[in-house]
Amino acid sequence: MSKAVYAIVTTGISISNKPRVMDVTREDLKRLSAETNLISGWIHEGHLYDTSEITLLHSDTEPGRKSVGEIQFYLNKVYPNLILKTVEVESLDMGSLRQGLEGMYRFIQQLTNLLTKYPAAHTVFGPIGGYKSMTALSYSLAVSYGYPIWYLHETMDRPITLPTLPMVFDQSVLAVNEVRQAIQEMTFRMGYDWSNCIHEDELSMDTKLVVNQHPLLFYRLDELVAISPLARTHLEKRPELWHLQIYIRQKKLLKHRVPLQILRDEFESLYQTERNSKWIKRFQHERQLQKTKNKSWPYSLYRMDNKQYSFRALYQLSDEGELYLYHVWEKHQDYEREINKFDFSKDVASFDTNEYTLASLED
Repeated sequence: MSKAVYAIVTTGISISNKPRVMDVTREDLKRLSAETNLISGWIHEGHLYDTSEITLLHSDTEPGRKSVGEIQFYLNKVYPNLILKTVEVESLDMGSLRQGLEGMYRFIQQLTNLLTKYPAAHTVFGPIGGYKSMTALSYSLAVSYGYPIWYLHETMDRPITLPTLPMVFDQSVLAVNEVRQAIQEMTFRMGYDWSNCIHEDELSMDTKLVVNQHPLLFYRLDELVAISPLARTHLEKRPELWHLQIYIRQKKLLKHRVPLQILRDEFESLYQTERNSKWIKRFQHERQLQKTKNKSWPYSLYRMDNKQYSFRALYQLSDEGELYLYHVWEKHQDYEREINKFDFSKDVASFDTNEYTLASLED
């Protein structure tokens, strides 16, 4: 391996509990912390220039901030020409399951950004500090991007690389039909908030089976399940795999992508909230009409009003998070004229999904 010009190091908090030493030598760096020992070892053994750019990842806690400050202080004392940068990982707290999942996701997200920013052939990576989960996740991520993993035990006199496995994340599995349906159902039941966990009994039998078959994609703790932090980083780039699916009965409406995108985005954002007045006004507008018209509504009524679009839609929502638009009025005056005369009797008894076409809303 050629001499590196970049380094990425995860940091812990052990050094924050030690009194600051003003006069520091390389020998002091070896005993002050695992992080300073590793970086010093890289430079001393000729793996890293003493003018390199080093990025230190740390938690957003006070001990995390204090520790990374101490590491910078000591490294600058011995190697004043190093370029030291820090990246703060938000919510990196294992205080609860939700916090842990969100913290791991943010760590994966920010580490992925760094691993794809720097050339692997000219970068050394040391997941030496921080939570144990950070070390475990770092190995999988780094190997999949072609990075060797550096390690330095306190009894060793120089850093070494760990054996790597030929691993890569196979993104094609995300598009497998049963996997995609499981992701869509879980995302829907989680309220379009991937930091949530849900009880496995809330899932269909098919989705339970997929969850058990793909532990890399889905996180499980006892009877609670979630989208795994590792899968989330890939799914964010593939919104067509998890967005609300909208099916249209009137095929002529398929060309109206923008208002359908507004409907989808409003649904996903409001679905995370309780059924407040805003939700009722938008997605259960029939409840306001029933007060005066005393109608029996086999469908729910969606109301859109903004400066550019104004239309109404009768819809059904499946248990798996698929939205079927039974009828759409593009013009408000048509809706006002027809809604009281609308006859559901022909179609309500024989709801057939084959009559609907999936609206493609992605670019």
